[in-house]
Parts: sequence; structure tokens; C-alpha cells
Amino acid sequence: MSFLGSIRDGLLPPSRDDDDVTDRLTLQRVHTAWLDGLLPGKPKPYVAVALAIPIAVWIFGFLLAADRDRFLRSHDWQAQPFFFTVHLVVLRLFVTAYTKHFLDGLAFLESGAQGVRKGIRRILGFQGFATAVVLAVPLIYLDLVYLTGPEFFESNDAQGTLHHVAATDYLLAALWSAEWVATTSVWVVLGGFAILTIQAVERYKFTAPLETVLHERHYRPFLRMSAQGASILFGYTAAYALYVWYTKGATSDYIGLWVTAGLLIFSFVPPWMRLKTRLARMVRDTSHDMQVHVIAARELATTLDDGKPTYTLDEIGARVDVALAMLRLDHLEHLYRDLGRSEGQAILLRLLAPVATIVARLLRPG
Repeated sequence: MSFLGSIRDGLLPPSRDDDDVTDRLTLQRVHTAWLDGLLPGKPKPYVAVALAIPIAVWIFGFLLAADRDRFLRSHDWQAQPFFFTVHLVVLRLFVTAYTKHFLDGLAFLESGAQGVRKGIRRILGFQGFATAVVLAVPLIYLDLVYLTGPEFFESNDAQGTLHHVAATDYLLAALWSAEWVATTSVWVVLGGFAILTIQAVERYKFTAPLETVLHERHYRPFLRMSAQGASILFGYTAAYALYVWYTKGATSDYIGLWVTAGLLIFSFVPPWMRLKTRLARMVRDTSHDMQVHVIAARELATTLDDGKPTYTLDEIGARVDVALAMLRLDHLEHLYRDLGRSEGQAILLRLLAPVATIVARLLRPG
């Protein structure tokens, strides 16, 4: 009966549902980031506040404008309520998706892996925010240079003159700066969780048997972070491209988008490679044990075979054990080869959107 137990416990573990609703993107806060605690935790109130902030700034700018007709004709000011809201929504989506799936992945590792949770506080806490501000400083500086240069004052967005920057222009720059901080905060999330994932996988083992890990894909939450990040980036790209087209932006406006796409790839490839390396060692050890079992079962079957046309139950069991071990070995290799394939394909497909913006920019005259 040993081969029946193997079928029950090893070869056919409970099936999984790849379309589980828990994999859906959500704006529901799962972990309080620094300053994010001031914003609503539920999706609808969060979107309402994310929209109310730029609208309030827009109203203040309208009241502050010396020439309100010119203010109303500004494409950038027209787009800001939408574009600023997109940044806050994208940031919450990244924070929620990466935090949730990382915690789900830790649940499949040894209990000591829960200590890695402390790293989340560094990424989403004051340290992460300070890092995002530092990363945003050179980008904000470029915007300030643009704000005081002739190119900006030749556009329909400028409210002042080349030698006199209007207060509403500085207010617009403040919105740009906040958007850069939101973007660089996403960069911190992408890089930070990639490092945490590598640390967790390197230091701690999966608690379930190898076949269960591969069949039920206990490694999947770590890869789902990047897969869902690619979905978010796909929508972000559409909003970014629409904003740049409407405001007649320059190539530098795409910096945030392209860097985010590059970091998204970074957040997937190194953790995926470390997972493959970690599980490869487990596959080799298990394959060796199975091969030893196959050899032993074959020897037993040969010993029991007396050349007669009929077989005893022990001989039948030994032969079935050989076949089962070979099937399990092939099944194990197949599961290992497929590790991360579907997530990688999904990421590459969705990253075609930001890549398309590069091609479009290169082909656009002027």
C-alpha cells in the first residue's frame, strides 16, 4: 500500500485556484505606510481624498492667478487633478500588492522568516520616505530649471514671464514635486521588496515537501508582486502617455515611467533567480533520493521475479513503485522548469506598454 500513500500524499496534492479573488488588485490598505496613515484605508474614501487634494490646490491656484482666463487655458493645470490622483492611486496599489503578496510568501517559509517583516517598516516608514525624497531631489531640480527657462514661458502653461515667475507657476511646480516623490516612493517599494525577498529566500526554507511547494506554487506570492506590479504599470503608462500628449511634454517627462519599468524588471528577475537556485538544490536532493528508490525497487522486483507468468502482490507492488517513482521524478522536473514562467510572460507582455512609449518618442519628429 506504500504506492497508494505516495499517490495520496505526494503526487496529487490538493488543487489550487489560479484565479483566486485574493490575487485581485485592491486599494484596501494592508499595512500603514509613513504618512499614509493620514489617508483613508478603504478604497472609495481613499480615491475621494486623492482627488480632493489636487482639486483644492487647483481652486487655490485659480483664486491666486492674476490672469484667470490664461489659467483656465493651461493644459497642465487642466490635467493635474487627474494626473495627481493617478500618482496617489498607483502608489497605494503598489504598496498594497507588494506588501500583501510578500506576507503571503513568508507564511510558506520557516517561522523565523517572520522576522523579515521588520524590513517592511523600513520600506514603508520614514526611512523609505526619506529615501524617496532624496531620489526625487534631482528630478525636482530639473523641473525648477525648466520652470524658469524660456521653453516653459513659450508654452501655454506659464502664468508669469521669463523674468518673473508667477506664484501659480510655483504652485504647479509643487504639484510636480509631490508627484515625483510619489513616483520615487514606488521605486523604493520595488527595490526594497526585491531585496527583502532575496534575503527571505536565502535564509529560510519552505516548510512543505518539495512536491507540494512546486505543485501548489508556494513561491508564487513572491513572483506575483512583480506580475501585479506590471498590471499597475500598464494602466500607469496609459495615464502617463495621455498626460504627456495633452500637455505636449518632453522626453524627460517619461523618466519616471521608464525607470519604474526598469525597477519592475529588477524586482522580478533577481528574486526569481534566487528562488530557482534555492529550489534547484531541493530538486537535486529529492531526485537523488528518488533515483535510489527506483534502483532499490528494480532490484526487489528482479529478486521477486521467478520467471513464472503469474506475479505475487509484493512483486506487483514493487513494479508499481518503480513506475510511480519515475513518474514523480518526471513530474517534479516539469514543475521546476515551469517555475515563474507564467508570471514572467505576463510581466513581459504588460511591459510592452512602456516600451511602446520609448519607440513612439523616438519616431516622433522634433
